Amino acid sequence: MCFEIKKSITTLEDFFEENNMRNYIFAAFFAITLFTLSNCFGPVYETRYTYDPPVTTEGRMCVNQCQQMSTICKQNCKLNLQQCETNALLQAQIEYQNYVNRRNLAGKSIKRTIESFRRPCYDNGCSNECDQNFRFCFMNCGGQIREHTICTAFCE
Repeated sequence: MCFEIKKSITTLEDFFEENNMRNYIFAAFFAITLFTLSNCFGPVYETRYTYDPPVTTEGRMCVNQCQQMSTICKQNCKLNLQQCETNALLQAQIEYQNYVNRRNLAGKSIKRTIESFRRPCYDNGCSNECDQNFRFCFMNCGGQIREHTICTAFCE
């Protein structure tokens, strides 16, 4: 046995007294880690918008066009993402078949699946860009936008 327990440690003071320097270092490391992790779960904020439409008929018609452009923009985002996923699947199939052929030629077993060759596709903020363009268009049509920042998680 490498160490011997002389008595039970019941308080933090006993803990430090028992193993001095090593425990001080451990406690400091633990405190720093705890402090760092607690900052990782700080408040989460979200920006929300209140839209006041333009007062003129022309302004409201302009906003309708903004809405149509925003809808088309978001549809394009979805289409681009679907196209990426289709291309990723096709590329994965090609890479998987090459892998299978190489393994078979070498007399080795197949250990990977087609999914392990599939590359992920991301939205890359496309929808957010559409929303931002809509807000800009809305204001150019004479509308007013009020921005509200609210805490949605880990609020105090």
